[in-house]
Amino acid sequence: DCDWSSDVCSSDLTEGTSDWTWEMDADLRFTHIDEEASARSGNDTTRAIGKRRDEIADMSFDPEGWERHLRDLAAHRPFQDFVYRVGGDAGPRFFRTSGKPVVGPDGTFQGYRGTATDITAKVSVEHALRDSEALKAAMIDTALDAIVVVDEDGTVVAFNAAAEQMLGLSREKAIGQSVDRVAVLRSLLDAARSEEHTS
Repeated sequence: DCDWSSDVCSSDLTEGTSDWTWEMDADLRFTHIDEEASARSGNDTTRAIGKRRDEIADMSFDPEGWERHLRDLAAHRPFQDFVYRVGGDAGPRFFRTSGKPVVGPDGTFQGYRGTATDITAKVSVEHALRDSEALKAAMIDTALDAIVVVDEDGTVVAFNAAAEQMLGLSREKAIGQSVDRVAVLRSLLDAARSEEHTS
């Protein structure tokens, strides 16, 4: 826990990468948000003063994460790297925040002090990559030609329906195998089929 008036607490919180600092009172309402917050996020963050985080954020984003976060706040526990989404003038923004409880000279809980970072750009890139991967997977799966994708270690990571039909192997058996192992399995299947035809 931090002493509210402690410079050590303040410097401890601002170590590392962060965009701005914030403070909450014992009722978990914002009492201070650094001016950098508005400049970096493009939103008027002064509107959050006097409100709790759950009153300004979209709690439909990661409800399980919100449950853990609210439990931490209720128990006056430190928290780290909590990510939440806020709608604003410039569209939805994503923030990562960490905080430590603050105690007064008599040991009573007086609120929180913490740091926050705007990670909207990072989240946008991650979403775009996921969408791209989903599109690529759909294109591979529906292709008429047999497609087998291997990683740099030669392990099969994608095996479409056409490959199943051409090679006679199920996707479940092929994925995770080395491409050499898949070739051996194909040879064994061909040999078994050949024996069936000649017997």
